[in-house]
Amino acid sequence: MGSPLGVLFAQAFMPAVEEAVFQDDNIKPQLYCRYIDDIFVCTQSNVLLENLRLHLQEESGLSFTIELNKDGILPFLDVLVDSSSREFATSVYRKPTNSEKV
Repeated sequence: MGSPLGVLFAQAFMPAVEEAVFQDDNIKPQLYCRYIDDIFVCTQSNVLLENLRLHLQEESGLSFTIELNKDGILPFLDVLVDSSSREFATSVYRKPTNSEKV
C-alpha cells in the first residue's frame, strides 16, 4: 500500500475478490467490514476465520494477517471495539506510541 495508487487499486480489486470468495456460503462470516485494506471480521470460531483468510489469499494472491481480540477488545483503525458484552461498544483508540502532538 505504499503507492499513491494503492487505495484506488484496493478499492477496485477487493470487491472482485470478495465476490468470488463469498459465493461459498460456508465462508461467509457473521460480520465483514472493509476499509481499503483493513478488514474487520466476526466469525463463530478461529477455524472459520483461518478458513476465510486462506480463501482470500488463494483468490487474491495477497498475504493477509490476523489480529485476534484480547478479552473481547480489538483496536481497528482508530476505534477500540469492545465485544465483551453481547453488543459492540466503541471508543476512540490511540496507539501507545501516539504523542498527541498536532
